[in-house]
Amino acid sequence: MADILIVEDEALVAEDVKDTLEQMGYNVVSIVSTGEAAVEYCRRSTVDLILMDISLGGKLDGVQASKIINEFSESPIVFLTAYMDTETLESAREAAPYGYLLKPFHERDLQTTIMMALHRSKIEQELRRARQETSRAKKEAEKESSRLAAMIESMEEGVVFADKNNNVENVNAWFCKFLGMERESIIGKPLELFHDQESKNRVLNLIRRFQSDPNSSVEVFEKTIGENEFMLRCRPIYRKGVYDGILLNVIDVTELVRARRRAEDANRAKTQFLANMSHEIRTPMNIIIGMTDLVLMSELTEEQRDHLEIASQSANRLLALINDILDFSKIEAGKLKPVETEYNIRNTVKQTLETLIVEADQKGVHLSHSIDPDVPFYLRGDPDRFQQIIRNIVENGVKFTPHGHVSLKIKINERSDERVVLMVSVSDTGIGIPSEKLDRIFDSFTQVDGSITRRYEGTGLGTAISKKLVELMGGEMWVESEEGRGSVFSFTIPFKRRQRNKDIEEGASPKNNRKNGSSAGGMKILAVDDNQFNQKILEAFLTNCGHTMKTALNGKEAIELLAAEPFDAVLLDIITPGTDQAETTRRIRAIEAEKGGHIPIIGLTAHESETDKKTCLAAGMDAFLAKPVHYEQLLSILNAL
Repeated sequence: MADILIVEDEALVAEDVKDTLEQMGYNVVSIVSTGEAAVEYCRRSTVDLILMDISLGGKLDGVQASKIINEFSESPIVFLTAYMDTETLESAREAAPYGYLLKPFHERDLQTTIMMALHRSKIEQELRRARQETSRAKKEAEKESSRLAAMIESMEEGVVFADKNNNVENVNAWFCKFLGMERESIIGKPLELFHDQESKNRVLNLIRRFQSDPNSSVEVFEKTIGENEFMLRCRPIYRKGVYDGILLNVIDVTELVRARRRAEDANRAKTQFLANMSHEIRTPMNIIIGMTDLVLMSELTEEQRDHLEIASQSANRLLALINDILDFSKIEAGKLKPVETEYNIRNTVKQTLETLIVEADQKGVHLSHSIDPDVPFYLRGDPDRFQQIIRNIVENGVKFTPHGHVSLKIKINERSDERVVLMVSVSDTGIGIPSEKLDRIFDSFTQVDGSITRRYEGTGLGTAISKKLVELMGGEMWVESEEGRGSVFSFTIPFKRRQRNKDIEEGASPKNNRKNGSSAGGMKILAVDDNQFNQKILEAFLTNCGHTMKTALNGKEAIELLAAEPFDAVLLDIITPGTDQAETTRRIRAIEAEKGGHIPIIGLTAHESETDKKTCLAAGMDAFLAKPVHYEQLLSILNAL
């Protein structure tokens, strides 16, 4: 329903018009009799239509009042007049009315004129709003375009727009400076003119792909120009799914690349430092522990044996501390990577617990373990790290259990055709952990009791390293504990299921492949080591076990000895000055290819570099042992070969 204002100085006419309009369904909001009153009303209120008599009493006639109203209002005006002379019409035309009604008028003419005026007014208002919106949008677009142009112009990288025909449309100041050319000399030229042959071919190939595939994504590649490094980013431009050009960004990444190289050099230096430190520390420890073990194998008085056993225990404790610190450093540097090999879970756990059972028995603590029958015998994972985690957690349990028991349990947490997730739990009846300190138990260099008068020795690295190792292997570790009642450390680790081999059944022992020697108790072994003390320890141990040993100082001597006489196994020190042991291994395998048979090669390493391990295993080594060598492990490997 439209709201209509009637401006008419004849009361009877005004009332008659009002009645007619209301019968038509319109709402007459007011009747005023002067031009001044009409202007004042329109300033206060908005109406949909004004019926204005031209001839009015007062200072303003209808035409004058209409001109004033048109200055601030969009309400359409229809003139009512009893005069149709030329002068009146010319005067009225200046007010731009939406229609004329000649008094007296018919109801039908009134209805038609009002409908046309309202319809025209609505269309004109929509057009005005559309023009205003278009103007506002245009101004906003121009504003944003100016901002974007300013931003592109000030960017510290090159910006190049090319059209669908590969002609340059626009560039920024940085790119002009980069080329040493004026903007006018670049715009309109083919894009390929500004690239060397290699970059041109690459960019043109990208453009061809962009043209054929509207789903193409941004491509980035690096380019060295002189002593500087640049990154070229190529982004296709599409309009309605059709290729319309390309945006190229040329970014100077010289400092970033140099910083990355410095960081990589620093990481390599750190890695090499850790490797050297590991070697330099483990080598004398190997000699100390080895010599002590040799003396313990001889005839001794009870007092001498007690003293040496204390020395041996202290040396092994120092070795454990060194291993923890080196492992922690490797983990923090991101240089410790789990390896994957197939191994017997039950044998690994049994070997790990053998030494810990002795320690537990000495304290009067019962150490037990159980593995669910459905846990596969063989799985693929990192046996060394698995052993290390179990050793750390079980050793921790024994340490903090004055009496009672420590129990290790292994079961399947989840399984599929490709993998098995084991859950390992170590429970003890020890001193437990206060609830407020549980969140610190996996912190590095932290113990629950950190006071000077603490009862239990240790660095607090064992649980921290174990948790990090578990996470590196894709599992998680947690602890539940009650002070005074004990603790339960649990962790999960995913393993790949073994590749079944028809020659090896689950739980079976490895075959003895020795060709050149006699029985396991009488092997002929070649040791390649430049350290005379290591040679002496190895020879004494192997001789005591019924084996014979010859030594070579380097790979060259080893090859000469192997070419001259047969051996049952080779112990090869990984770090030997002037020798590439991977190459030595390959040459030994070449000798085998000529003479037949297989000579087991056991690598001895003092720093356990994953890179060296992979390289040497790829070259053909059969096994690895870390220094200081645990001779029970060495004997176990020799018997299994």
